[in-house]
Amino acid sequence: MLVTLLLTVLALLAAVRASTTARTAADLGALAGAGRLVAGENACAAAESIIRANGAAMTGCRVAGSEVTVTTAVSSRMPGWPDAIAIARAGPPIQPTGPPTRRQPGKLPVRRPAMTSRRGPPPPRIGAIS
Repeated sequence: MLVTLLLTVLALLAAVRASTTARTAADLGALAGAGRLVAGENACAAAESIIRANGAAMTGCRVAGSEVTVTTAVSSRMPGWPDAIAIARAGPPIQPTGPPTRRQPGKLPVRRPAMTSRRGPPPPRIGAIS
């Protein structure tokens, strides 16, 4: 019973490690690819070298406009368990589709102090004449 529990925990830890490695490699690869794309270089080649350096295999790379999307896979190294797969996208931020906001670009919203105090009335002043 204890051996089965130990093997189950080890299998889960291997799966978590594979998933984390796949996600990290995908994120870093997509960022590297997007950086090279801006420089006019081969985005997928840059992404693949970073992904391999992080212990994953690149299973897909797509460049669409100024966006790079990569897919990675990492073996869980457990018989019968599937590979961990991750997808990451890097590029310019997605433009909002909702109504425009009042906030102007480059300016932070101003926080106004509250007009009321939650502590109650101020303490009486010493020597105050009523």
